[in-house]
Amino acid sequence: MKITILGNSSASPSVGRHPSAQVVQHDQHMFLVDCGEGTQYQLIRYKIKYGGIDHVFISHLHGDHFFGLLGLITTYYLNSRTRPLHIHAHRQLEGFVNAMLKLTQTTLGFPIIYHYLKPEVAETIFETDSAKVNAFPLDHRVDTHGFLFADKRDPSKSYAYCSDTRFTPEIVPHIENVGLLYHEATFGDDKEESAARKFHSTARQAAQIASLARSEEHTSELQSHLNIVC
Repeated sequence: MKITILGNSSASPSVGRHPSAQVVQHDQHMFLVDCGEGTQYQLIRYKIKYGGIDHVFISHLHGDHFFGLLGLITTYYLNSRTRPLHIHAHRQLEGFVNAMLKLTQTTLGFPIIYHYLKPEVAETIFETDSAKVNAFPLDHRVDTHGFLFADKRDPSKSYAYCSDTRFTPEIVPHIENVGLLYHEATFGDDKEESAARKFHSTARQAAQIASLARSEEHTSELQSHLNIVC
């Protein structure tokens, strides 16, 4: 399993940092997790063959997590893609994409298959003989899900993506003993009240979630893995 962080900035892009997007590669699968503005440029920069992406997972419908999706879909159209594209997201995203395609008079040569995330529901949303992806609810201003990518042959090879969320220990059972944890940390510890009010977490709270989940990586590499801003 290989993880590539394409963007980890807050809502507004900044020099050297991009809105949220990641690629999770497992065996023959290449999963795109969130697709903020500029994701295509980052895919090119990291020499990732994005034509091989068949599944996109969108954590929630705030622009910095999905505004790059329409551009990626358009590029697939321009490159004459025919394979289906599976999008795992909250229901409202389909209407947004359809409206933009209609506005631009774009008729795709490939189907988009939507798999709706159910608000407040934790469930398995993708599974093969070797891999499984679970979605679980987070605590944000809009319906938001985290994702757990797991190798069914080796439980220690697992990766949890917890995007924008208030500190919520209720997610711990969904990520218990995860091999690698990515958890947003938009605020420092001195801004704990502001973080709660704005439905985000502090760096200390992200570390607390890692400790509760007993993430194998967090003890030795806490700084590199948890001080990441979504």
